[in-house]
Amino acid sequence: MTTVSTKKMTAEELLQLGRGHGSSDKRFELIKGDLIEMPPTWGLHGRSTSKFAQLLRNHVDPRDSGEVFGAETGFVLARNPDTVRAPDAAFIARARLAERVLTEKYLDIAPDLAIEVASPSDSQRDVREKAKAWLDAGVQLVWIAYPGTRSVDVHQPGKRVRHLTSPDDELDGEGVLPGFRCKLSDIF
Repeated sequence: MTTVSTKKMTAEELLQLGRGHGSSDKRFELIKGDLIEMPPTWGLHGRSTSKFAQLLRNHVDPRDSGEVFGAETGFVLARNPDTVRAPDAAFIARARLAERVLTEKYLDIAPDLAIEVASPSDSQRDVREKAKAWLDAGVQLVWIAYPGTRSVDVHQPGKRVRHLTSPDDELDGEGVLPGFRCKLSDIF
């Protein structure tokens, strides 16, 4: 991650960058108004992200229980200064989306579940801060996946982080995504 500009930006200005009014060939997030360039992901990261999204969709679609969002979907987590983050996969329950219309803007609702796939260049501090930002924004379940070690950290508000490390360890959707379960071996 590299801070790109010293000028504080808004979510709306970031959206314009992605619409061809700037460096549209690059990916960015906005953290407290600071524009952060996100480098392209690597193969194992992309595969893990795809598997998470597929497993979620396979569970959510038949039940019509909500919406799954893929990588690069922007969520406005804070205003003044603005923070827009893009998890590698996310889920929002149908009941929370009922009165919202999906538009060509960033989502102004925090997901119920946010999944981040850590890159080798991510420091432990960066990963902890990202998980905390999601929880502070109201996310009820955050999974941080580490493809290199084939492990996942489970974050929930007010609870200790759980470290899943065995291929037979299961991710559980808990109350956020009832009935969802998958083994780490299904992802890595």
